[in-house]
Amino acid sequence: GVLRDVTQRHLADERLRQAQVVFDSSVQGLIVLDGMGRIISTNPAFSRMTGYARDAVIGREPAEFVVTRRRHDQE
Repeated sequence: GVLRDVTQRHLADERLRQAQVVFDSSVQGLIVLDGMGRIISTNPAFSRMTGYARDAVIGREPAEFVVTRRRHDQE
């Protein structure tokens, strides 16, 4: 048989679960980007703040959702 210590793996998994809870429960709108600057994840606060559903923004760039004063004035 093979014996393997998985203590570190369990600790890493627990830290990942904790980070997910913090991400999901934050009152700040958060996004996660990939290496190309595209959105790969958002939290519920982002959707509440922007009105965009998570699925509607995945794969897009954050600049598409930023309203600058100039852009706002033109609209």
